Amino acid sequence: MKRILLLGALDKTDLIFYMAKLMSKHKKVLVADVTEHHRYEYAYPKVQAEDAPIQQHDEFDVAENIQNYLHLEKVIQSTEYDIILIDADHLEALQYWPVCDEYILVTSYENPVIQRNAKVLERYFREKPMAELLSFHKIIYEAGSTLTEKTINESLDRLPIVWDETFVYYPDERDMQQKIRNQYSNTVSIKGLSRPYRQVLSEIVGRITDTRPAVMKTIWKQTERSR
Repeated sequence: MKRILLLGALDKTDLIFYMAKLMSKHKKVLVADVTEHHRYEYAYPKVQAEDAPIQQHDEFDVAENIQNYLHLEKVIQSTEYDIILIDADHLEALQYWPVCDEYILVTSYENPVIQRNAKVLERYFREKPMAELLSFHKIIYEAGSTLTEKTINESLDRLPIVWDETFVYYPDERDMQQKIRNQYSNTVSIKGLSRPYRQVLSEIVGRITDTRPAVMKTIWKQTERSR
């Protein structure tokens, strides 16, 4: 079971649903909502009862309102997942969260986002040995800022982080429209997404699942055709 921790103060529901959709073609995937404001509660139509611990959405599962790591383990119980995508920004939940297999910081250059991200990551590292360096990817939502990655890195330079690959995404009106359409649908459609968003999704999913770019193109086409 591979646990991917996606940290950051941005709304990542669409990003993570798209990742889960692509991964679920060949993997059993769970999305875990560890966000302070329970972002996933109304991000998709419910099929099971509202209070079901795990909801099925499209070809993957969603565990909402996860309070901490032990709560997630209880919800999973004996279910075997290949990949768990953990969307986390809840400070209290993160303090004792164990080490994961992959780390991704999802951020923009907005100062409130950068400052909040610093608090989130500080809380995650609070009970961990500072001598153990963890490798992080970045997904940056670029929106015409003149700032550079140095601004983000300097806000976190006191933490034991080694920065790995960076993926840059330029927000597009088409992507926002598709996000909203998907919130009302029982399936997650990736059709019509902008080229930069498709590129970021293909690269990050390929990296996590160790899938070659040529194979990712095939998976993308298969996913586009599926309902």
